[in-house]
Amino acid sequence: MSFNSNILSQVLNEVNKYEFKNQVSKNNGDYKVQKLFCHDLFTAMIYSHIKQKESTRNIISGLYSFNSDFYHLGMNEIKRSTFSDALNKRPSKVFEDYFYSLLSEIPRKEKRKFNRKVNILDSTTISFCLSRFNWAKYKSAKGGIKLHTVFDYDDLIPEKVIITNAKVHDIKGVDDKIDFNSGEIYVKDRGYACYKYLYKIELAGAYFVTRIKANWKITRTIAKPVNYDNGIFLDEEIEVEGIKAKEYPKNLRMIMFYHEESKKIFRFITNNFKMSAEEISDLYKSRWQIELFFKWIKQHLNIKTFYSTSENGVKTQIWCALITYLLLIKIKIKLKLEISIYEILRKITDFMDKRISIFDLLLGFIKKKPDRISNKDCEQLMLNFV
Repeated sequence: MSFNSNILSQVLNEVNKYEFKNQVSKNNGDYKVQKLFCHDLFTAMIYSHIKQKESTRNIISGLYSFNSDFYHLGMNEIKRSTFSDALNKRPSKVFEDYFYSLLSEIPRKEKRKFNRKVNILDSTTISFCLSRFNWAKYKSAKGGIKLHTVFDYDDLIPEKVIITNAKVHDIKGVDDKIDFNSGEIYVKDRGYACYKYLYKIELAGAYFVTRIKANWKITRTIAKPVNYDNGIFLDEEIEVEGIKAKEYPKNLRMIMFYHEESKKIFRFITNNFKMSAEEISDLYKSRWQIELFFKWIKQHLNIKTFYSTSENGVKTQIWCALITYLLLIKIKIKLKLEISIYEILRKITDFMDKRISIFDLLLGFIKKKPDRISNKDCEQLMLNFV
């Protein structure tokens, strides 16, 4: 009979330990550390996200079920006070850098829905209690941070994540922090719509699709025929008027789309003159994928209840959550699974401490044992049968 380590250990086998050590060394993560090294903290955080533990006490008590497997997990015995101290002091940059290292290892799709890579840019806010997280002041009695995210539409993977204070405007949060790649499309919310920022995308040889703001002054230059049956009411070339004309000196394209379900009219602007108006409107609809991603990580990973009140601890927890998501994606691709990421997470959660093959588990060869039926329930079933 072949030996299998527990499921948690098999998940962590997808971590490039050599590369993780490089990030620890580069950021002096274990400098003068005698207990609970960065890798120990990393293992505990991956466990906490998969099991959705709500407190450090629950994490430590849960890890004791792996006491005999600490060697296979590559970690030492862990205590609650040491864990809390490590969250505050181990640099979050270690986990941020490893996130991007892991991201580079994941295979990407060659076939794209729109024949080129589509990146969705949006943000989500995570709220805090200001009395406990005073470094994240957002409003008079509220704290919070923003996750500005560039999301790959076809691969469903976060390409870039920038963490800022919630009061920082979207444009200021990402300005000069995102590299635009030539030929790719960037779909953005109106919060990231600014003539100067849009012109940076134009100069990079990339394309953008966003909604036009109500106070923007524009004038029409060329109108094109449209198909009203597809919900397209307007397709025209425009140019910027007034003092803002210097910020975007080239022509733009504006499309007016009527959404039947919501009974609303949307106005999109883009620098792409080759795609059809229907494709441009479909591109903006694709922005819903990033909303689903934000909802998923908030529901199924632990980024709403934090184990530390320090800025470093909060960022460490968020980066480890994103790494957990990438590990699930990597396992799905490696095993060529057709099941959803949620189904993979659910099965791993249920069998985390079991010594079975993760391949057999995820392909359905291992089924969860049914709950034991009491004698009273058996009698009731017999009566129902009679």
